[in-house]
Amino acid sequence: MDEKKYQVFISSTYKDLELAREKVIETILKLYHFPVGMEMFSADDDEQWEVIQDTIDISDYYILILGHRYGSVTEEGISFTEKEYDYAKSKNIPILAFIRNRDVATKPHERDENPAMAAKVNDFINKASSSKMCDFWDNEDDLSTKVAIALPKIFRKNPRTGWVRGNLAISAEVSEEMALLSKENRRIRDENEKLYQLISTRKPDISTTINEKSILEIEFIEQKNLSIDLNGNNLPFWVLEYPEPIEINEIPRHLKPYLSQDNFSKIKEYNNSLPTNEEIDQFNYYRELFFRINGTAIKIGIEIENSGTTKANEIHIDLEFPDILAVMSESDIKALDHPKSPVPKNPLKEAEEEYEKEQKRKLTPFALSNFTDNIRNLSHFDLTSPSRSLHDTIAGLDINKEITSSFDQKHRRLTIRIKSLLHTRKILIEEYLIIPTRLGESNINISTVCEEYSEPQLTTIPLIIK
Repeated sequence: MDEKKYQVFISSTYKDLELAREKVIETILKLYHFPVGMEMFSADDDEQWEVIQDTIDISDYYILILGHRYGSVTEEGISFTEKEYDYAKSKNIPILAFIRNRDVATKPHERDENPAMAAKVNDFINKASSSKMCDFWDNEDDLSTKVAIALPKIFRKNPRTGWVRGNLAISAEVSEEMALLSKENRRIRDENEKLYQLISTRKPDISTTINEKSILEIEFIEQKNLSIDLNGNNLPFWVLEYPEPIEINEIPRHLKPYLSQDNFSKIKEYNNSLPTNEEIDQFNYYRELFFRINGTAIKIGIEIENSGTTKANEIHIDLEFPDILAVMSESDIKALDHPKSPVPKNPLKEAEEEYEKEQKRKLTPFALSNFTDNIRNLSHFDLTSPSRSLHDTIAGLDINKEITSSFDQKHRRLTIRIKSLLHTRKILIEEYLIIPTRLGESNINISTVCEEYSEPQLTTIPLIIK
C-alpha cells in the first residue's frame, strides 16, 4: 500500500446508477483510498451547492459515471452532475470519465424518455468523451474493473496532495492543514446527515379523485325512459320496427289516384331496397347509444392533488375505465351525429301527403298522427353513424403543454400528463363525460408515476351503476 491516500469525488445521476456508484466506492476502498459520494445531497436544494464545491476543492481526483439519464436540472438549465463536472474541470482536478455503452439494454427508470433530456445526455457525453481519460462500460462489474485499472495509472501519472498518517507529517503547516481538513470533513458529514434527513422526509404525495367522491354511484336510465332535446323539443326514444314491403293489391283505394305509373315503380324500388333485420338492429343499437350519450352523459371533474412536502415532476396518471362505462370528451359529443335511418322514404307516405293537400286538412287528428309518424321515422335526417367518435377518439399528446390528456378507446384508458405540481396544490380536469351503458359494479383503476416515485402508485375508485 502507498503511504499517501487520495480522496476521490464520485459524481453521477442518483437512482439509475445507484448500484454502479456502490461498486466504484467499493473499488476505491479496496485500493485503500477515500471515496466521497454525493448521493445524500438534495438535487433540488441550491444551498447545498456550496458544500459540493468545498468537497470537490479538497478532493484529489474526480470520477464521472454517465448512464442514460441527464438527472435533476439546476436553474441554469444544466444538470447538477454536469455542473459538478464543469466545476472540477475549472479547478484543474484530474477527471476520469466512465460512460455506459449506448447499445446496452436498460430498464425504464435508467433512460430518459423525454427527447429534450435525451439530447442533453448526448451533448454531455460528447463533452466528457473528448477527454483522453475516458472509457466505456457495459455493467457494474465491468465498470469496477476499469476503475481499478485507471486509478493507479492516474495516481502515478498525475500525483496530487493526498493524505498521510499524522506520524509521517513533515511540517507544522501540513499538520495544521490536516486538522482543518478533518474539521471540514466533520462539517460535511454533519451537513450530509441533515440533507439526508431532509431527503428522507420530503416527497410528493399525489392523489386522484373523481367528483370529489371515494365511491362513484351513477343511475342507469332504462330504455323506455330515454329522451333527448331536439330543437327545443323533448324527443323520447323509440325502437324502429322491421319494415314490411308494400303490397300493390293492399294499397288503400283513396290513395290509388295519387299513385302514377312512376309511383308504382318507386314502390317496387322501395321494396327492393328495404334493409335487413340486422341493419335495423344496428341502427337501433347506435340510436340508443346516441340517446344515452346525449341524454345521460355525466360531466366529471378529475382532481389531482399533491399533498406531499415537495414538488412532483413529470407526472403520468392512467385511469382505466371498465366496460360498463363509455368515456368521451365534450368536443367529441358535440361532433356526434344522429345515425341515419336505413329505411327509404315510403311512396305511400308521399301519396298520403298529396291526398291531404287535396283535402286541405290542416292540424286534424289524422294530420297530427301523420306528422308524428314522420318525426318517428326520422328518414328525412341526413345524419351519419356515431361509430367514428365512439371508436377513434384519441387526442394527440403535446409534450410542450403543462397539462395534456388523451383517451384510448381500445384500452379504455385515460392518460393525463402534468409537467410539475407543487406541494399543497391541485389541478382540476373537466373536459370528459362518462356514459353508463349497463347495470353493474366494477372499479376505476388508477396508476400514478412521477420522477420522485421509485415505482407506480396504484389506487382504485369503486364504481356502481344502479
